[in-house]
Amino acid sequence: MYAAITGVADKIEAQLKKHKEKMKENRHRKGSISRSAEQKELTKKVVKIAADEPERPEKKKKPRIIRSNTFAAKPMSIEEAADQLRTLEQDFVMFANADTNEVNVVYRRTDGNIGLIEPSFK
Repeated sequence: MYAAITGVADKIEAQLKKHKEKMKENRHRKGSISRSAEQKELTKKVVKIAADEPERPEKKKKPRIIRSNTFAAKPMSIEEAADQLRTLEQDFVMFANADTNEVNVVYRRTDGNIGLIEPSFK
């Protein structure tokens, strides 16, 4: 009987530790994104507009932009960007082309090769 009680106590202790770690992770995740009052107000407006819009099953829903990021595009050559694409195992890498000083994108194609997107201003 004492062995069973000890075993149950150990299991409960492990569950409590696991739950406590989850709570810590969730608290950090919620607090890691700081938004200004303007962003919060804009989010409320977008949610209100989305809630007021009636559902139309006959039409497809338009995709929404969920989150946008900004980053500094490091100047590099196309070969460096392709190496970074392979190293990071990402679907694409956006970079500032060191030769042309324009923003380019290298991406992984479905056939296993690497594609390059260069802007063309006509």
